[in-house]
Amino acid sequence: MNWLPIMEYSINHSISPSTIRRKIKNGSINFRLENGKYLIQDEPKSGDATISTDQKTVEDVVSFAEKALREINTVNAQIISEKDKMIAAQEQTIKSLKEEIAELKMLIAVLEKGQH
Repeated sequence: MNWLPIMEYSINHSISPSTIRRKIKNGSINFRLENGKYLIQDEPKSGDATISTDQKTVEDVVSFAEKALREINTVNAQIISEKDKMIAAQEQTIKSLKEEIAELKMLIAVLEKGQH
């Protein structure tokens, strides 16, 4: 049995890398961690035991790459949306703090004026 990196296993078995990572997390796939990288035990798909990776067509690889790119773009859009929400919340906090500082400065000025 061969041990393959996630991406190679993903291409050979037409499974997205994120699905493989989920299988690693829930323990439903044989894996090992080597030098900080996950390796997946390569098990031929039923009926495909004689098919080698060299027989994969370019179309299969391109199709998989397009699917992976769409998945990456979706995740990226979600991350950007969350980042924008965090920035908006931080901007609101800054605005509130600036207003509070202005009020405190005014209070200090009134108090200082009252002492003279």
